[in-house]
Amino acid sequence: MPILITGATGLIGRALTRRLLSVGADVRVLSRRPHRVAEYFGDAVESHEWHPLSETPPAAAFAGVDVVINLMGEPLAGRWSREKKRRIRSSRVDATAKIVAAIGERPVRLVNASTYAIYPGRAGETYQEGTALGPPRTFMERVAREWEEAALGAEKASVALMRFGRVSGPEGFPSPRTRLALLATAFLAGRLDHIVPMIDIDDAVLMLIWAAGQVQIRGPINCVAPARIDYATLIARLEAFGGMERLPHLPERLARLYARAARRGALGSYDVRPEVALRAGYEFMRPDAEAILERALPGSGAQLQKQEADRAARAALRAERARERERARARRAAAREARRKERVRTTRIWRRGEGAPDSPRNGSALEQTRRPTVRD
Repeated sequence: MPILITGATGLIGRALTRRLLSVGADVRVLSRRPHRVAEYFGDAVESHEWHPLSETPPAAAFAGVDVVINLMGEPLAGRWSREKKRRIRSSRVDATAKIVAAIGERPVRLVNASTYAIYPGRAGETYQEGTALGPPRTFMERVAREWEEAALGAEKASVALMRFGRVSGPEGFPSPRTRLALLATAFLAGRLDHIVPMIDIDDAVLMLIWAAGQVQIRGPINCVAPARIDYATLIARLEAFGGMERLPHLPERLARLYARAARRGALGSYDVRPEVALRAGYEFMRPDAEAILERALPGSGAQLQKQEADRAARAALRAERARERERARARRAAAREARRKERVRTTRIWRRGEGAPDSPRNGSALEQTRRPTVRD
């Protein structure tokens, strides 16, 4: 049975489509850029052109389909103007509503993308799939809620909502475009213990395929690695990879006052846990932070170790220099004390009338005591 994919030319969509084609799956693609589909996949996929902001999806794309994987969405990179926000929302919420309408009464499996930004991102909190969501505070929280509600409108379908973390890999997060932004975030965020939810691109693809087959699992699935990666770890790896220096930090309150990035949740802490996937037996290819970051930033682990060794050597050298300065101060203090004692001793001799201290003019005190007098 064919699998229909939207957003196949994006980061996750490309990797997913290639993985499915490698195992002989029958793949169809809905895209507003069919020329890009041809560039990436040639004639290996059945492509249908669709402009979601102005059209309804072609019915032929859904004929005989039993799995729909919806990854469509306007990229978040760039300045968030009013028009940009409109495209972000419409490409997710409105496009998903049109897909749901096209599915109609078909009992398909709908695997719909979502985002970790649906959670409030408060420091010290953990977020599982069953975590109660309060009123949305940011633009992305509102969009994510509406996005998931639109997908759940497919009443006859079995719907899985994949709440992706930051998808990491050589072409993914942190991309060259975002690395400087992350260092700027380190400047803005007063607390570097905030958690960044991440998942390796291979795990993101495998979780989509796994979720497509787990028809009994409905609702949210946190598509993040079990590893907890904080900004301090991430920034240290970026510094090791790119040779960039960390910027100074502002207190968190000032950062939130002056940073527009706070509206996107950039300064939040998202300790998101993949409880549903772990309970269902999904095994992550790269569950730990070291493996994820080493693949995304190759060589940064060895470079980081070298930097740590260099820092330790410099610290040892500074400590040895400090000890040498302390020994020199002690020697100077001992010399001053010896001179002081000598002055005290000679002053006492002078006061007892035993003669002046030794000098070229007067000679020694002993010689003066033995000098003959006039009476002699």
